[in-house]
Amino acid sequence: MALNTWFILFCALCAGGTLLLLAKPSRLYEYPYFMGAAFTAFILPQLFGLSLVRRAEDRMFSDVCMMAVLCYAACFIGYGLRISPWVMRRLNRIPHASPGKLEEAVLALALVSLVFSVLIYRMPAEAKAGLWTGTVTKYLFFARLSDLAFPLCLFVAIRYGRKAGWAAAALSAVFPVSAVVFYGRREVAVRLALSIAMVLFLTRRKAVPRWLLAAGILAAALIIPAIGQYRKVAEKDPVAAARNLKPGELWGKVAQGESGTEVQNAMYLIAGTKAREDYGLGRGYWNQIVFAFVPAQYLGMEFKRSLMLGEGPIADVVQAMEEGVGYRPGFGTTVTGLGDSFHQFGYAGPLIFLAMGWFFRRLWWITYHSQSEVLGGLYACLVPSAMKTVTHWTQSFLPELIYFTLFSWLVVRYARLGVRRAGRNPGGVVVGWRSRSHGLGDGEKRAAVQNPARRPGAVAG
Repeated sequence: MALNTWFILFCALCAGGTLLLLAKPSRLYEYPYFMGAAFTAFILPQLFGLSLVRRAEDRMFSDVCMMAVLCYAACFIGYGLRISPWVMRRLNRIPHASPGKLEEAVLALALVSLVFSVLIYRMPAEAKAGLWTGTVTKYLFFARLSDLAFPLCLFVAIRYGRKAGWAAAALSAVFPVSAVVFYGRREVAVRLALSIAMVLFLTRRKAVPRWLLAAGILAAALIIPAIGQYRKVAEKDPVAAARNLKPGELWGKVAQGESGTEVQNAMYLIAGTKAREDYGLGRGYWNQIVFAFVPAQYLGMEFKRSLMLGEGPIADVVQAMEEGVGYRPGFGTTVTGLGDSFHQFGYAGPLIFLAMGWFFRRLWWITYHSQSEVLGGLYACLVPSAMKTVTHWTQSFLPELIYFTLFSWLVVRYARLGVRRAGRNPGGVVVGWRSRSHGLGDGEKRAAVQNPARRPGAVAG
């Protein structure tokens, strides 16, 4: 059976990106490489499964492969855009938190997240079944502070040697760890792992070993299809669930063309959107912000719906598939960023990934050189959020960016007593995928830069 040209090109992109990452593991912390890992571990196996049941000339399969290529390439293109001297000048205006005040702030975050996580845990099972609404969503708003508290606590513990930081990190990790063990939450597991890796790199310049990075990508590709199998048993007996994991059987289904649920959803969403010629044109992003931050419990559901454009973020996507091609996605499955971005802007959808690359390059540059603990914690939170634009949908990123930035700003405001400006020599310039000076790992040399604020030429374009 002939293979689709776009599929072959996507395989080549995944292989090339993975080889670049393994050649220099410290690149993991930069946008195009951690996004590339998500494309390789999540999208590629499902596209492979679809390729076995769809003909190479199949228009719908070709469209989803084309979107995969364009979105992946856009990550690198956006990250390669030049950093302006204005961004470098901002480096000298980044405030550093007083260790004592920062410790108090992160302890408060950890305690608040723990209290609201306990409240969610104590709610009856029927209140937490299906799509969460009502009281549980109010509790979840504050329980999610553990995502920010955990990396900040690690910064306090490792950089300043504070025992309270280790205790707060343990508190903020209790319920996330339980969500991974008992409910098989993939996103939470990625957040915990990347938070630890990010903090170790920013504080000690310890990059993930090459062998562990390769094993992690391979394990993710093998285990992700088996997560549903794990969840069926894990809540009662996670040990038995782990023992009963049979990724080999599930990969046998992939080889028979019986896998690819999320990417299949994306394929039908693209086809349905083209059939209806009804593009969101960005309204989904506004609707998702309203959905996340306007509390219907206090302002009423009618008022909340009046602020939305259309039926709502999820309803619009389902409607496009049902009315366009007569397909209904399975409950609990996603449409991936491939389908979601096309539903909003058609073949211009990959520009979303390009814009995120532009944003993340600047955030990484300032975070790395300022050595700000709060910016490091914020970056650690936003990396999994960015990866979720590949595996889930792009609409989730803006609300999470607003949420984590808001609470990071509150931490900075509280901890500004004893603030000190970033007057240290930032060392080598870490500037992007075309430069030799990506994040530096153990034993790598750093070229000295006397004053990067006056050296715009030091930044590769």
